[in-house]
Amino acid sequence: MKAGHGQFLAAAALAVLVWWKPLRTLVRLALNQDDYSYVLLVIAVSAALLLIERWKPGTQPVRPLAAAVIGVCAIVAGARLNWQIDYQDSDVRLSLSVLLFVVFLLAAFFYIYGHAVFAQMQFPLLLLFLAVPLPQGAINWLVAGLQHGSANAAHLLFQVFRVPVTRDGLVFSFSHLDVEVAEECSGIRSSTVLFVTTLILARVFLKSGWDRVIAVVCSIPIAIAKNGVRIFTLSILGEYVSTDWLEGSLHRKGGFIFFVLGMATVTAVIWCLRWKEERKQLMPSLARSSPTG
Repeated sequence: MKAGHGQFLAAAALAVLVWWKPLRTLVRLALNQDDYSYVLLVIAVSAALLLIERWKPGTQPVRPLAAAVIGVCAIVAGARLNWQIDYQDSDVRLSLSVLLFVVFLLAAFFYIYGHAVFAQMQFPLLLLFLAVPLPQGAINWLVAGLQHGSANAAHLLFQVFRVPVTRDGLVFSFSHLDVEVAEECSGIRSSTVLFVTTLILARVFLKSGWDRVIAVVCSIPIAIAKNGVRIFTLSILGEYVSTDWLEGSLHRKGGFIFFVLGMATVTAVIWCLRWKEERKQLMPSLARSSPTG
């Protein structure tokens, strides 16, 4: 093992030891709450990209003093927080502590490998910031936004297909039943996974920074739209076929079907953007090869 790798693994092991309490709490949240399930995906993808990317550590990396200072400050602040706080009762402090953990890892990487390698591996490294859990207040705000956005998308579909329905906030009233868009219908888990997956696909398949931004931004309305399609589909089946559909497997376990629909839409967007990039690259060569009069 090269010296740089050994130093970074030692720094990572030290970080895990110092931040053991908040990391343990974070893993428990990710395993038991849908709101945080994406965290493990982010960590796994970041680690996988660091392992499979072809990068060459510099033989004599420049060791910026600022990185060392940031790393020391992060570990001192983290150590002070981590052994005095019960993170089960403080989501804001959990977010702050995990943020310090990520900052320390990035500062250690920067110091050990240098600026050039950090710049080369910035995507999987900066991706770790998405593993910082949002405070519950921010989660509640996102869930509420997804609830109302999904309800608006479903209402639009009801209008397009001329389905007779009245709406009162998040409740749709049909002739035989009422359907409420509850927090569980917000699709926070699948939406966050869709967002992270789009981020990775855009990085892999697109070259333009603006096109990557467009793809990632498009994933948000796509996530809302696929939730709206799910609400629309279940409501139609419950109203015109049987109310058993509202308690059946499509409702409880059918989220994967609509997630695939969302991923297919995201894939189509990325394909169109990639086609635009390839066409743009092809135009100058066609212009040079065309005969001039």
